[in-house]
Amino acid sequence: MNHIQKKIAQIRDEYACELPERIREIEDCWHRVLQSGGSLDSLNKLLYLLQNIAGACASFGYERISQRTNRLKELVQELISNEGEITEKQRILIEEIIEMMKTEALVSIKKDYTDHGTFYSLSSASFSRDRRSDLVVLISEEEEELKNLAFQISHFGYTVKAFEGIENLSHILSEDVIPSALILDTVLDGDEIKGAETIKKLKNKFGHNLPVLFISNQDDIHIRLKVIRAGGDEYFVRPFNIIDLIDRLDVLTSDKTEEPYRVLIVEDEPKLALYYSILLKQAGMEAEIVNNPLDVFSCLFEFNPDLILMDMYMSQCNGKELAKMIRQMKAFVCIPIVFLSAETDPVQKFSAMSVGGDDFITKPVEPEHLISSVRIRAERMRMLRSFMDRDSLTGLLNHSKTKEQLDISIDRARRMNTSVTFAMIDLDHFKRVNDTYGHYVGDMVIVALARLLQQRLRKTDIIGRYGGEEFAVILNSTTPEQARMILDEIRVSFSQIRHRAGEDEFRATFSCGIATYPDYKDVTELIKAADEALYSAKNQGRNRIIVLKK
Repeated sequence: MNHIQKKIAQIRDEYACELPERIREIEDCWHRVLQSGGSLDSLNKLLYLLQNIAGACASFGYERISQRTNRLKELVQELISNEGEITEKQRILIEEIIEMMKTEALVSIKKDYTDHGTFYSLSSASFSRDRRSDLVVLISEEEEELKNLAFQISHFGYTVKAFEGIENLSHILSEDVIPSALILDTVLDGDEIKGAETIKKLKNKFGHNLPVLFISNQDDIHIRLKVIRAGGDEYFVRPFNIIDLIDRLDVLTSDKTEEPYRVLIVEDEPKLALYYSILLKQAGMEAEIVNNPLDVFSCLFEFNPDLILMDMYMSQCNGKELAKMIRQMKAFVCIPIVFLSAETDPVQKFSAMSVGGDDFITKPVEPEHLISSVRIRAERMRMLRSFMDRDSLTGLLNHSKTKEQLDISIDRARRMNTSVTFAMIDLDHFKRVNDTYGHYVGDMVIVALARLLQQRLRKTDIIGRYGGEEFAVILNSTTPEQARMILDEIRVSFSQIRHRAGEDEFRATFSCGIATYPDYKDVTELIKAADEALYSAKNQGRNRIIVLKK
């Protein structure tokens, strides 16, 4: 038993020790119901206790107690529907079930928890995809397209091995190097995709996570379906933007360590919340626990989660009420809310979804189901944020997000008494590039500079596309001299890149202006100073960097 399993087993064992007291609370609450003559307030309190224990017992493997608790819930809900009128038969039945639960709770303490070891088991399968090489195998029927596409893909840091003719696909089976991805022209052989059987063999040899991207002249649903059945992961219809293909290639082959998904767990049963937290952390996510639902808002702003995992039934504030409040706040109107509850009534589930829930998972939940559900929703949230914050062509931060990050960087530098250097970069004679070679080629030049900045700068540096052919770079804790040296190396490298437009090749350059906080005290001053420095670089002949100092 590994460390995680031992930890979860310990939590389960501790919960078993608490069960007798939990059931005594239920019994005491039932006595108060009888003393009050079946008041709705006391019945609702009893229902809350039952809902709480039903979900926890099911999750921790105490199926018998969970089943009896669910039966009690049904009986209590009947009493609530009948305005608290209790028959003698109902009273006897409820008390019999409580007595059986008390006995089973005492037995659960003595029972070896390893009898239920599968309740917390996790697959050993990895959730990540490792990039095994930068080799992309490209196969097309058209020689000219093969050369052009191979050139464009290699421009973005991939090694391309190109073959003319789909029959060459089988040659890859004998290769020792594992390709990072396959890009194939869609060729039909009768009603099937040509090479489908070879693709299956390749995936069996190199692993089923080998990405296969298809290119086609037809946007046809039937061909798309055939591509899926042949093992295709992506489908591009000509004419397509090379950036779209590169972006998908980067995602499918990336070895970058993504920032862990952040999950906020709102659950007033501490042991259960800790159990979920351990499972999610084991899967590589960050998890924050809030046991009191009324404390959730301060945590939302500080933790900035990608997803909220929320119990339906909690004291002080139930899940539906909390979801409504969260949805009233503009900053969190899009954040996924996944309800996790022992509730089985479809009407209640629909009601929870209608107030802002995105998914509903019924307790008990298999660990891998929980992890997959959370991961899918969190990934979608990250994608939505990316669409809102990033430039569609380059993937860099957009204008408004760049300014927001500059403001944050200056605030941090002010608190920590450090510096922030801000650089404005502008491509030289870019209108001439567009007029001579067309906007598509111009876009390729913009993307080339964006990729070069991403490759050469630190992960802590912030890069934005400020507008058109203009870029902005924020270098935290960096002096103007350090920034100038780094950016000048990038300037020289960029000037040596050969850009291609049909049969023509050309080079491009950029100019750069630099200014630094605390020389300039706020965002407005800093941007204005960097812009003035950039203007000076243009006036002095372009293809140079100017630092503006007070």
